[in-house]
This record gives sequence, structure tokens and C-alpha cells, in this order.
Amino acid sequence: MHELLKIFSTRELAYIIWLFIGVISIFSIKKIRSGIYGIVKSFFARKIYLVLLFYLMNVLIIVLILYNLKLWEIIFLKETIFWTFNFIIMMFSKLLKRNPENIVKIVFQQTIRLSILLGFLYNIFTFDLMTEIIMFPIIFFLVVIYSFSNTDKQNAPKKKPMTNLFALLGVTYLAFTIYKTIVNYQMVFTFDKLQLLILPIVLSILILPCCYLIVLYAQYDLLLTKIILINLDPIIQAEVIKNSILTAKLNINKVVNIKKNMNKFYLSQAKNQRDYIKKIASSDLIKT
Repeated sequence: MHELLKIFSTRELAYIIWLFIGVISIFSIKKIRSGIYGIVKSFFARKIYLVLLFYLMNVLIIVLILYNLKLWEIIFLKETIFWTFNFIIMMFSKLLKRNPENIVKIVFQQTIRLSILLGFLYNIFTFDLMTEIIMFPIIFFLVVIYSFSNTDKQNAPKKKPMTNLFALLGVTYLAFTIYKTIVNYQMVFTFDKLQLLILPIVLSILILPCCYLIVLYAQYDLLLTKIILINLDPIIQAEVIKNSILTAKLNINKVVNIKKNMNKFYLSQAKNQRDYIKKIASSDLIKT
């Protein structure tokens, strides 16, 4: 246990323990086990697999560059792995829920905020292992209730007390952290702690071009799917794809606008296909 505490904090160990319990419980239920098999199978679909491979290759290149510049060491491996998975999970979750035009900005802002929060409030001070193990299911249960209260207007009355409870817990923990920081300032304000705080921020900034290209690829994939579903003549279809790419290029907003506004009737009636695509690319929404 002492060796594990050198690698993981008590909070991280508590999460790992509960994760292990959760995985064992899930795989013990046959219906859930078969459902997870389908999810894992779809996860390794060619398109998703290629995107993940592209992302991981970019992370590896960034780490190697930082390592050669003497800005990354092997002691940062754990934090780098955590950041790698947290970033891609956040990006995919926001890609499904948010407007794709703003996804890169949203992911970047939330990653920076999360990095500072986790770096300063989350990892600087932790409780003993037993306390962390007890706290995890309580906090998880509260988060589930709060998330459920946001899914339906009928649950709105439950939202305010849950928000107040989270605010109270946040203020309490912040006060505890500030107190511990003042008392143990020599342990907090060290070069190693500063590096751990800055590392995810630096990684988040450097991965932005990769993030942008992934979102761009996802939107082009949706656009090509729509063009195929319109069921045009193969020659016209190829022209539409070519003109869409030449018009939008690397602009996510234009790809999204073309996808939203493209209409089979107006496309077939357009005297100049390229001009029509340029027009719908520069408009947020055209009534068709």
C-alpha cells in the first residue's frame, strides 16, 4: 500500500477501487454485459478507431517534443495519461451535445478550468484512504441526482436545493484547501507542484490543432453522409462533394452551414452549383 501511495493519491486509489467494484458488478449482469459488448464493438468501428489513433499519435508527438525540450519527464506519465483520457472524453461528449462551431473553444475553456481545479483543489490535499472511499459514492450519488434534475422541467424544483448543496460543499472544500495551503505553504508552493499544475494546460493548448481537425473531420463525414442520402446522380454527387470541399476548406462553420442548408430541390434547380454552395456556406440558416 505504501508503494501505491507513492504513485497514486488516496483519492485516486479510492476511485480505482470503486471503478474496479463497478466493473465487476456490471459484468456480473448478463443483459448489461451483452450491451457493453455492443458499445465496445461500435467503439472500435473504423472511423472512431482512426480518430482515436490520430489523437493518440498527436499526444505522443507532443510528449516527445516536450521531452526533447526537457519540459516533460517520466514522473509526469500518470498525469499525462489521465489528461489524455479526460480530454478525449470531454471532447466527444461536447461534440454530441454542443454546436460544433464552438466545440473547440468550449473544450479548451473547460479543460483549462478543469485542469486548474483538479491541479489546485483536487490533488494538493486529500483525506485518508478510508474517508475518500466513503466520500466517493456519496458525491457520485449527489452528482447523479443533480444531473437527473437537469433532464426534465418537472425535476426543476429539485435543482435549486441540489445546486445550493453543491455550492456549500464547494465552499467548504475551498475553505479547507485554503487553510491547508496557508498552514503547509512550503509543501504546496514547490516547483514540482507548479509543473503538475501547468502540464495539463500546456498539453491542452498544444492539442488544439488536433482537436480542430477531429471536429472538422466529423462535420465533413456528416456532410458527405447527407449528400449521399440526397440520392443524386453519381456525377452530380461527385461535383457537389468537390464544390463543398473547395468552398468550406478548413472552415468548420462553412461545413456546418452547407450541411444544414443543403436542399435537393434548390440544388438541382441552381444554375450554378458552386454559387449555390457558396451562398448556403455563408448563411447560418436559409429557409428552404
